[in-house]
Amino acid sequence: MSTSSTTTTTTNPAEKRNTTDQFQAHDHYLVDELLTEEHKLIRDTARKHVSKHLKPIIEERFEKATFSADIIPGLAEIGAFGPIIPTEYGGMGLDPISYGLIMQEIERCDSGLRSLCSVQGSLVMYPIWKYGSEEQKMKWLPDMAAGKKIGCFGLTEPDHGSNPGGMVTTFQDKGDHYLLNGAKMWISNSPLADVPWSGPRPRTPKDASTVCWWSGAWKVSLRPLRTVNSRCVPALPENWCSTT
Repeated sequence: MSTSSTTTTTTNPAEKRNTTDQFQAHDHYLVDELLTEEHKLIRDTARKHVSKHLKPIIEERFEKATFSADIIPGLAEIGAFGPIIPTEYGGMGLDPISYGLIMQEIERCDSGLRSLCSVQGSLVMYPIWKYGSEEQKMKWLPDMAAGKKIGCFGLTEPDHGSNPGGMVTTFQDKGDHYLLNGAKMWISNSPLADVPWSGPRPRTPKDASTVCWWSGAWKVSLRPLRTVNSRCVPALPENWCSTT
């Protein structure tokens, strides 16, 4: 009498979803003809990362309204954080087209993830690179490009929305420090940000010479917004305040 055994192979739900990612990039406008081979390689690298590591988890993260920092190192590896920043500051020194292609692939998965990356690269890293001192560049940019530090940008205000002309948040040079006074809301990345950067009005004409501001002191209160059309984004801050 002989017995036979069968081996049951279990498939991780995320792996199963990965096998069903049937995305096809239909190039109706022949955009590929305008891209260099390097552009295509950068885009395809980002596309593979999105399909393998992000698409399988996005639905579950949305349903649980959670964001996990475990996806950040992978995004850094494909150059999603400040790819146009020069290599001497930790960036990849890519052109704007490459930057756009990377963001397009991430956006295909989730707009919130794209905001995580574009806020980091365009609204925080770029001002530091363009207007910061050499000391500030070396302090922040390498770690931000590697995803070890995350930045946020404070524009939207409770009474004025995202209208820069209506902002009432102000800053004032106090000699040995700057005083920032106001309230912000709906600031992408702020729940996990190490580098907040705001766009306040100068309190006096003398303060107008200051181009940008960032600090490590801020207060955030969170309220999940389930109506936001995004599937994997940190809980949006209901009110983002800073006073020093």
